[in-house]
Amino acid sequence: METALQDCRARLLDVPLWQMLGGETGRMLKLSASGGDAIDPAGMIEELDQIAALGIDLFKMRARGGQNDKAAFCPREGDCRGIQIAVDMTQNLAVPSQSIDDIEKFLSELTARGGRMPAFLEEVLGPQDLAGMADLKARLPTARIVGGEIVTTASELRERIARGYYDIAQPDATVIGGVGATLEIFKATHEVATKVYVHCWGGPVGMMANFHAALADGGTVVEWPLLRDELRETLVPGPWQIESGRLALSDALGFGIELTPEIERVYPFRADATNNCRVDFSKLPVVAWD
Repeated sequence: METALQDCRARLLDVPLWQMLGGETGRMLKLSASGGDAIDPAGMIEELDQIAALGIDLFKMRARGGQNDKAAFCPREGDCRGIQIAVDMTQNLAVPSQSIDDIEKFLSELTARGGRMPAFLEEVLGPQDLAGMADLKARLPTARIVGGEIVTTASELRERIARGYYDIAQPDATVIGGVGATLEIFKATHEVATKVYVHCWGGPVGMMANFHAALADGGTVVEWPLLRDELRETLVPGPWQIESGRLALSDALGFGIELTPEIERVYPFRADATNNCRVDFSKLPVVAWD
């Protein structure tokens, strides 16, 4: 509701939302690609080539404990394309989650396989293990720790930032309560070392809510999900303005999203359209990443 009202207000004022919120004209946002769920080298190379074609030089892939071979493969392939690799360890909903010992073992085995310290480590501990963040940072002083995508209130994420849990906080406007709540997180980091990279894993409305908030309050890096999404291109006329891995938001009113009766006819509601993130890794084929 808050997101919809922000769009309505900007349209009533006849301006794009980023301008209504005080964003700087002509400033572009650096894209950080997000994907890395490919289960074999061919799929991962396809993602890396897609990223390189957009001029993006930072790629977050997913790797859990025991996937060190995959995590070492990506930097080798990324190097020849000028792409740095970050690792999402996907522990944000894990109960129980991996331990700090598990994280140290992962990084040690990654190095042994020819990898290197990721550009950042995302969601490394579960919600019941956050008290261990201070110990984690003490034991891994060179690691950049990232998180916050599933936090549902600005007050909770502000508290995590104040406690120094993250080098980079990742609010998501579609989770934390809208554009206004996302702007609260940017303000909470003005006087501390924590940076903000908005999290944008979803459809175009959610992406635009995050992008406009980032442009309005000094955000520099935003997530670009590698989803094949025909509707994303349909709802955002323009098309998306990406140049050398950077995104420019247009002067279209509000969020720049146009939902017409024709689009609704082409893309009717489907009760069977769901997204299931649960994967039984024991049933995946064994793949050689060397």
